[in-house]
Amino acid sequence: MSGKPMPSVSPGTLPLWDVESDRAWLPLPARARRRYRLSAAGLDSLRAHAFRVKPWTHSTGPKTMEGIDACRRNANKGCGRSMLWKARDRAAAAMLRAMDAELEVLDLVAMLARQWGVGLWAAAEWIDDPAFDGGPPAYIANR
Repeated sequence: MSGKPMPSVSPGTLPLWDVESDRAWLPLPARARRRYRLSAAGLDSLRAHAFRVKPWTHSTGPKTMEGIDACRRNANKGCGRSMLWKARDRAAAAMLRAMDAELEVLDLVAMLARQWGVGLWAAAEWIDDPAFDGGPPAYIANR
């Protein structure tokens, strides 16, 4: 047996800071495991069993509706996929879609303001006016 000789005292009586003495009580590292190899006969046996049993034709999942529902609820467990997080993500997506729609409207208003040669607020006020007919205000059209 290789390594340090075992101390004559039990590990419980050693002081906690005596690292070298504590290390002597640790088990020796296990020998490296050999690589798994399958013989040709073993592979043939497994292949024959698989073709005989045909596991791909059998369902391994739940059979009852309660079991199926329980499996469906598994997707809602956990931090990243919980129902609350999904609801938060849906609300954030809706908010971003609304912001995108507002930006598209602002882009259109800015384009009309540039065409009319007025400020953004003046163009927005004219568009909000009930008399808005799609064209520039009369004081701009008469310039």
